[in-house]
Amino acid sequence: MPPVIRPPWKGTEEQDALLTAAVEAVNRARMEEEAAWAKMQEARTAGVPDTVLCRRADVSRATLNRKLGARRPSEPPSPE
Repeated sequence: MPPVIRPPWKGTEEQDALLTAAVEAVNRARMEEEAAWAKMQEARTAGVPDTVLCRRADVSRATLNRKLGARRPSEPPSPE
């Protein structure tokens, strides 16, 4: 089957405005998420146990470890 060449998409003014708004919203959300994870790291560094962080922030341990890395042995263990 020969490749299908698609013409470039050309939206209406309304679609372009909605697309721009959507992209801006996603970019703001990414920045807010980065700031939230920085605060999580700050709390973790200050000695807040992972289990408490996860429970209060409604985040799984797997997600916490994926985003911030596993706690180093020199860090205090989680009491729960």
